[in-house]
Amino acid sequence: MLRPVATLELVYMDERGSTGATVVNIPASSSIEVGDAQATALASLIAPMTDCTLVKYRVSWRVVIEDPGIAGSSAAIVNTGVFIFSDFDGGNLGLITIPAIKDEIVETSGNGAGVAIDQENEAVLDFVAQVIDMNASNPFGDIFYRLETAYRQSRV
Repeated sequence: MLRPVATLELVYMDERGSTGATVVNIPASSSIEVGDAQATALASLIAPMTDCTLVKYRVSWRVVIEDPGIAGSSAAIVNTGVFIFSDFDGGNLGLITIPAIKDEIVETSGNGAGVAIDQENEAVLDFVAQVIDMNASNPFGDIFYRLETAYRQSRV
């Protein structure tokens, strides 16, 4: 179920590099275009009132899972799957992490035993295909083109 409000966040930076944010809730029924227009309008109205520079803004809609249940396994949240992608040229990287990665998708033999994620696993293949199809990118906008490596890492 969609929460009743979406969040519009304007992030500002002062001359020392410190950041602060203005957060405003907007109706969850707002479209992306409306949220974008509201962020732009609000930023232009805040500009005369601040000595900071707007460095980014984001509009987010949150969904609440009505009955999430409890995990049925003993997988630890810190056993994170790390998927490193490259862009078309192979020079720019980005990553996506998945908490509590399942043991059955981790290699059990060979050099990567216990660490490397099986890149031929059907669930992994489906995930990678979706990430590439949706034009996911790193924070700099470099669109993911290929999975370079995937492994399990403890994120303590």
